[in-house]
Amino acid sequence: MAKKASNKGLSLAARLDAWARVFSARKDISVRSLERGKPWKGAAQAIHASKEIDQFYTENNGFELVWDLPERASAGLSTGALVIKRGSGTQVLWYEDNGRRSFSYKIAILIDEPSNEANTLFAHRYIGDTRKVEKVLVFDDASSNESRTFDSFELYLTEGAKRAFAWYWQQPSATTEEILGALRAISADPATPRDALEARIVAAGASADEAKALYDWLGPDASLLVSKS
Repeated sequence: MAKKASNKGLSLAARLDAWARVFSARKDISVRSLERGKPWKGAAQAIHASKEIDQFYTENNGFELVWDLPERASAGLSTGALVIKRGSGTQVLWYEDNGRRSFSYKIAILIDEPSNEANTLFAHRYIGDTRKVEKVLVFDDASSNESRTFDSFELYLTEGAKRAFAWYWQQPSATTEEILGALRAISADPATPRDALEARIVAAGASADEAKALYDWLGPDASLLVSKS
């Protein structure tokens, strides 16, 4: 049975909205893009993905966050990104298998596209060498010819938020850890008492309920939302 992240009081879309709003208020990082899609009431009929993805799209039809650490930006290097694609009407981003990915699938919808060579799809994937199909959320890195599956969209975004959506957090590498190390060095101490950290999150623009939901969701990793001082 697929694992499920527990309900933290706010919907997944609302938690992501609050996370991005607070994070983008930091003065020691640069947010290049922060854009939330409008609610899309026809999403469930148009996408035909999982129920939780359908639900997310009914609240946020697409979501884009691209951020930089100044030192990486000055060197022309990417820092972090979440680029959930938009859909409209019956034109959904479905792809037939063209043999260019690291796994075989019957058909798939593009969900997150942090870069051209690495993206996340909700795929109707062939099981082994059979023609049987399973539905799965999968991150595909064409540059390394590797892929990784996630048990749910909520767990996908939960892991991403815990890592501040650092570059290719879906398949952590030395670069990912370098980015996270640099961010943690300028962020609040994860050992900060919960009440104190929630108060700082509220001061950065969240409501008290949002601050509680963010800590319930991310635990000490909510410390990445605010700067050290």
